[in-house]
Amino acid sequence: MSTLSDRLRGAQGGGTNAPKLNVEAYIDMGESNGKAAFKIYSKEKKENLFMSKPITGIFIGHAMTFEAFDKDCGANGGSWKSSVYFAKTDTVFVFEPGKDKHAFKGTVEEALAFLSKRNLIAKKKYGLYILTDRGLLCIKTNVTLGIGDYNTCEKEIDQRMVSLVPTIYDANDASIPKKTHGYLGKIAASNPPKYAKMVLSEEINEEKAISWGIFAVIDEFKAWREYKQKSGKITEGENGVKDESIASPELPMGESQTVAQKYQQNAPPSEVDTFQDLPF
Repeated sequence: MSTLSDRLRGAQGGGTNAPKLNVEAYIDMGESNGKAAFKIYSKEKKENLFMSKPITGIFIGHAMTFEAFDKDCGANGGSWKSSVYFAKTDTVFVFEPGKDKHAFKGTVEEALAFLSKRNLIAKKKYGLYILTDRGLLCIKTNVTLGIGDYNTCEKEIDQRMVSLVPTIYDANDASIPKKTHGYLGKIAASNPPKYAKMVLSEEINEEKAISWGIFAVIDEFKAWREYKQKSGKITEGENGVKDESIASPELPMGESQTVAQKYQQNAPPSEVDTFQDLPF
């Protein structure tokens, strides 16, 4: 195993100053013209922008968050959001819509109970941290499908690139393990979730990865994760007020999309559906 593979494996597995994780953009899943798509909020345009092309990069790590939509917050409602966590025993902070001071602090189960008492239904999200030539991205996807894909790719994920493909869940998809289909159940079959399907792509080119600053990113992610798990504190950018978009360059399109496109259920996007107008 190469030095790069060793470092990737260290970051993907499990000080006094709070480390900062420099994420270029936070990307969610959405739907555009009946197709699954990556979604990001444009602060300049005050609207969500969508892209159905795959995102290809190097998997750095993963984490969890949860949100709960509250129709009674503001004129159009708002979402309560948690800070990042890695295990059920981790300490999380819950932020009320539009406020930068947390409304609750406790374990994951305690936080979910706090929202339940307010008659709010929390939705867990699986954050995939992917390094690209444009920087580190966090793509939020369905928890069950995301973990299932990761388990399928895990043996080679420190040696090969991954492609994330906007996908609508199909109960008949044979590439999804039967166990995952079972966890999702009949509700997902009748109301299919949109998710970022992870598939392995070409081998990692170490020279290119180093030019992206991968060693610094690995060390940064590992320090950030360890600090959060040991201290239970939030770090910069985790409060619920922050927009889902951060100043950064254009979203990357991988040089080789052959593997991803094999799995992609959507038709090729039109020119206006390529994130060319996104604010980062």
